[in-house]
Formats: sequence, structure tokens, C-alpha cells
Amino acid sequence: MDRELITMSCDPSIRGWGYVVLDSHKNILSVGCIKTEPKAKKLRIRKGDDDIRRISEINLVLIRLIKHYKVNYIVSELPHGSQSASSAQSIGMVKAILQTICDCLGLSNDWYSEGDAKLNLLNKRTATKDETIQAISKLY
Repeated sequence: MDRELITMSCDPSIRGWGYVVLDSHKNILSVGCIKTEPKAKKLRIRKGDDDIRRISEINLVLIRLIKHYKVNYIVSELPHGSQSASSAQSIGMVKAILQTICDCLGLSNDWYSEGDAKLNLLNKRTATKDETIQAISKLY
């Protein structure tokens, strides 16, 4: 007997990692945002050590969700572009977080661009945020 497809969809960011877990009938099993804040100065630690702390917080939540809901497929927006070296580093970290989790847990994952998602949802790549939200609300 084939396992039911349980999908996690991610909008990854080091500050606010959005996710939704869906079953094959489009039922939303879980939705949320994993928020982390920089605390290097407050904790009196190096920025690099603080980045590791934040990565660990995200990893623990994602792994707990994946195991709890028996997620067997992940789709995620592929972060792109940056305004600074720090932003570029954050983009690299979130890509590595998700790909490493998938590799270690043997999960299939697909990356998509923001334009791909809008094209699939609305048949155009240049939809506004409000149009996208309305289309998602209508679908689910």
C-alpha cells in the first residue's frame, strides 16, 4: 500500500521561516512561522555563533514537524537576490538548512521560484502579493 503524500511547503528565511503541511486531500495539517531574532550582542557572542544558534532553532522545529506529520515531500521557494553580504549569507544558510535536512532524512524536495509559483497559481509571473493571497485563500 502506498503512503499518503504529506507535503511541507516552505517560504524560507532566517528571520521568519514560513511553512504549511498539507495532506494529499489539500487539508492543512499545520501552518506557521519559525521566527528567530539576532541576539549576538545581547548574548555577548560572535555573530557566527549566533547564526548557528538560529540555524539550530529552525532545524529543531522543522525536524519535529517532519517527523510528527510524517512529511514525505517538500517544496520550497528558492531564495534569490540580496542587498548585502549579510543577506547573501542568510540566503545561503536557508538553502543549506533545507537541503541538508532533506538529504539526511531521505526526503524528496523541489525548489521553485516566486515567479513559478505565481505562474502556476495565477497564469502570470507578475501577480501582486494581494492577488497571490486571494488565490491561495480561494484554493484552500
